[in-house]
Amino acid sequence: MFDLSSITKNLDSDMIENIAQKVGISKEQASQVSKYAVNALQYRTTKEKARGGEEKVASLLSENKNTAEDEKMKSKLNGDFVYNLTKKMNLPDGVASKIKDAGVMDKLLSQVQNGLSSAKMNNKEGVLSSLTDNEMLSGFTKKFSKLF
Repeated sequence: MFDLSSITKNLDSDMIENIAQKVGISKEQASQVSKYAVNALQYRTTKEKARGGEEKVASLLSENKNTAEDEKMKSKLNGDFVYNLTKKMNLPDGVASKIKDAGVMDKLLSQVQNGLSSAKMNNKEGVLSSLTDNEMLSGFTKKFSKLF
C-alpha cells in the first residue's frame, strides 16, 4: 500500500524552511506552497487522465531515467505549480519563480516516486489510483504543510 507517512518522513524540512526564508514568505504562506504543489500534481494527473495520457505521468514517476517526454511533463507540472503560486496565492512572479527554482516540486516528485516504488505501485494503475484519490492528496497536503 502507498504509505504517505514514509514520504513525509523523508522530506527535507530544512530545505523547505530555507526556501521560505530565502524568498521572504511567511510561515502561513509557506504552508500554502506545499498545498499548491500537491494541487498541481493532482491537477496535472487528472488532466492527463482525461486526455488519455496517464502513461506520461506514470513515466515521470517511474524509477527509470527521465526521458525528453518526462521532462516536458515536469515542465508542465512546474508551470501548473507557478500558476497556483501566482494566481491562487497572489505571490509576485519573481517570488513564485524563486520557489520553483528552489526545487519544491522536484522534492515532492522524488518523494512520491519513492513512495510509489516502495509500494510497488509505480505503474499507470498505481499512479492513477494514488494521485487521483482526493482523500490521499488531502492527507498528504496536511502532512507536507506541517513541515513549514
